Amino acid sequence: MKKMLLTAVCATVLTLSATWAAAQPLPNEAPMGPGPVRMEEPLAKRLNLTEEQKQQAEKIREEGRKKMEPLMNERKLLREEMEQVRKENMEEFEKILTPEQKKIFDEMKQHKGPKPPRPGDHRRLGPKHHPRHEAPMPGDEPLPPAPVEGE
Repeated sequence: MKKMLLTAVCATVLTLSATWAAAQPLPNEAPMGPGPVRMEEPLAKRLNLTEEQKQQAEKIREEGRKKMEPLMNERKLLREEMEQVRKENMEEFEKILTPEQKKIFDEMKQHKGPKPPRPGDHRRLGPKHHPRHEAPMPGDEPLPPAPVEGE
């Protein structure tokens, strides 16, 4: 009985950790926000872009957005499918548990606790959460103005 319970607990932990990991965004993914406003102005200011460069950059961003939209929709559908498979797997797993094991498993699900930070979290949470946030990053100071033709 002890071996069976230990096996069930191990299987549960593996299943939960796998499903939790599958549901998490990839470390290099930035959350979808309101759009280019978030990065556009600080970047333009730091690089001291001309108005023409700003217009070109906006055109590039818009074209990129159009190309990414179908990919993002596909990604959303895949995530929904993955969640459905995860849910079905969990239901199947719970069917093999005895009432006693099910009770223990339900308690385990209730006591998840805080999730540990993952690599790349600082990209979503901001620079204060970066491991090296105290050190200035190269390029923090603005660049000199771009030379204007004819000067």
